[in-house]
Amino acid sequence: MIDKNHPGASLKNRLRRFRRAPLQVIMHRVHRYRRNLLDAPHEWRLGIRTSGVISQFIDQNEQNVRCESVSYRTLDGIGRHMTAHGITAPRFADLGAGLGRPLYFFASRFEELIGYELIAPIHAMALAEFARVRARRPEFARISFECADATTAVPLDRPLVAFLFNPFGPKPMARLCERLRRAQSDVHLYYVNPQFADVIADSVGPRADTFRSDFAVAYFHIRGTGPDAAAGPKFAPFAA
Repeated sequence: MIDKNHPGASLKNRLRRFRRAPLQVIMHRVHRYRRNLLDAPHEWRLGIRTSGVISQFIDQNEQNVRCESVSYRTLDGIGRHMTAHGITAPRFADLGAGLGRPLYFFASRFEELIGYELIAPIHAMALAEFARVRARRPEFARISFECADATTAVPLDRPLVAFLFNPFGPKPMARLCERLRRAQSDVHLYYVNPQFADVIADSVGPRADTFRSDFAVAYFHIRGTGPDAAAGPKFAPFAA
């Protein structure tokens, strides 16, 4: 299911990246293997396999864009942040979902969870994994995957918790922000490895909180424009 035409998948490009920055490539590999070892108990608990696949599509020329699964430590920190501040919504969306690790991790918290992935081979992998594990837990039936541009496809008609692991650059982020500004309901946005947080802040307002749990996480509370938008709580600093 690997798209050999994708720029991050060819052996030629991998060798070129290694010649250009061998230490960086080696350190990335070491970090990834360490992460996979730490993530393994969580993968076993959930009965899923989401480690060590998305990296096949990484193009190191895109230094700021991450194409790997977020760590479970970071997901746990986000979950504790939601609990500490009473953040709830009926819908959760993973924008640039990959294999959908956050969807499985948070499945018991939300009525509906949607993963948006633009790269078709990765979306196909996600569907194959979902078909394998869907029946293992009742809450997994709440999950769905769409092969679509998350910046335009994510629905904003109901309160939403949105998750980003820095899946795209500043131009797609600006498109997303343009939609977020017109959201009818509140959006709680968790942005992991927030390289382009300023794009969001300039468009929809400053971040409400920042914390670190393996990766840095920026949290934005975007007020809806509709009559049912919540007034929202006041946020105090939170250490994950």
